Amino acid sequence: MFKRWSIKFDFFLLLLIILIYLWRSGLVTAGEIPAKDNTLDPVSITSNKMTIKNQENKIIFEGNVFIKKGDLTIHSDRAEVFLAEQQGGGGSSKTPSLFENPTAKGGKDISRIEAFGNVDIQQGDKHAKAQKGVYDQKKDTIILTGDPNPEAWENDYRVKGKMITLYIAENRSVVEGGSQVLIQSGAKNLNLGTK
Repeated sequence: MFKRWSIKFDFFLLLLIILIYLWRSGLVTAGEIPAKDNTLDPVSITSNKMTIKNQENKIIFEGNVFIKKGDLTIHSDRAEVFLAEQQGGGGSSKTPSLFENPTAKGGKDISRIEAFGNVDIQQGDKHAKAQKGVYDQKKDTIILTGDPNPEAWENDYRVKGKMITLYIAENRSVVEGGSQVLIQSGAKNLNLGTK
């Protein structure tokens, strides 16, 4: 019986040492969920019509535009995709085709996407609507503007303002210009507004 207790104690002691090591090294934390880094997720775009303007480093999508990047989706009437030389890509004297291998030297990366008309954004339980949305690939942000004012909502709360900036990786948003917050709690509504 003493031997059985000794084996259990040794196992427990070893497990405790491993957990302390993991906790001290930062591999195990309590209550902290890191934000998903979707900057490397591929971007998929579909539409009724696509126009490529190589000299302007731009692609225009028209009609039923659907953009997907990871769990983020954007619907709009029209979108313009702006391209830039890949970071670390060598300087080629000729303008490369948009259809070159994106991992090849001198390829193109998306720098920003501008969506126009009935812009509808969804990521999980979060939704947003605007007349214009500008996605900045490097900053991983979407700036919403237009008339009527853009709005965003999640579960029982909704915000409106002249400009809403969505920080995708940070899971936060900033509302500017006449911001308004509507919080619905059961049958009660709380409306907070600023000018």
